[in-house]
Amino acid sequence: VRELWSSDTWRMVDKIQQKWQHATGSQKIGFGRLEDNLNRLIINLLAFSGLTPESMVRETGWLLLDVGRRLERALCTISLIRATLVPRHEDVVENQLMEAVLSTSESLITFRRRYRAFMQLPTVLELVLLDEKHPRALAYQLHRLQQHIKVLPQEQGLHRLNPQERLILEAYTNLRLTDVLTLLKNSEEGIYQNLDEFLSQLTDQL
Repeated sequence: VRELWSSDTWRMVDKIQQKWQHATGSQKIGFGRLEDNLNRLIINLLAFSGLTPESMVRETGWLLLDVGRRLERALCTISLIRATLVPRHEDVVENQLMEAVLSTSESLITFRRRYRAFMQLPTVLELVLLDEKHPRALAYQLHRLQQHIKVLPQEQGLHRLNPQERLILEAYTNLRLTDVLTLLKNSEEGIYQNLDEFLSQLTDQL
C-alpha cells in the first residue's frame, strides 16, 4: 500500500516504528517508563489516525478502511460493556466501573457536561450505546456502517438489500428501538440478562 498513502502518513508510520523500537529496546523497562512509552505511542497513533482520512481519496479503499474502523470500535465498545457493566456490582464498584467505561471510551467529559449529575447506569448506557451524535457511541458506529455499506460497489441491477445491508439495518433498527430501562430489568442471576442478550445479538450481527 506504499503508493496509496501520502508521504506525511508514511513519515508518521516510520516515526512510530523507530520511536517504539528505541523505547523498548532490549533492556528491562519498569512500569512507569512503560506507561510513558505507551502514552507516546498512543499520541503518535492518534496523529496517524487523523492523517489517514485527511489524505485518502473517498473511494472504495477509504470506505473499507472506515468500515473496519467502525466495526472494530463497535465490537470493542460492546466487549467493554459486557465485561464491566453487565455483571451486577455493589454501588461503589459500579460507580468506579461506570467512570472507567466513560473514560476509556472518551466520554467522561461529554457525560459530565450533559448530565451534570451523579452517575447512573441508565444515563451512562444512554450515552455510550444510543447517542447517534457522539462519535464514540455504538449507535454512531452503526449509523456510519449503514451509510458506508449502502454505497459500496455491488452487483448491477440489484434492487433489493444485499445480505450486509440487511444485517446492518436489522442491528441499527434494534438499537434505535431499544429502551435502556428495559435492558436493565432482568437481573436475577447476578447480571443484567436482557442487556447481555441484546449485546450478544449485536455482536453476532456485526
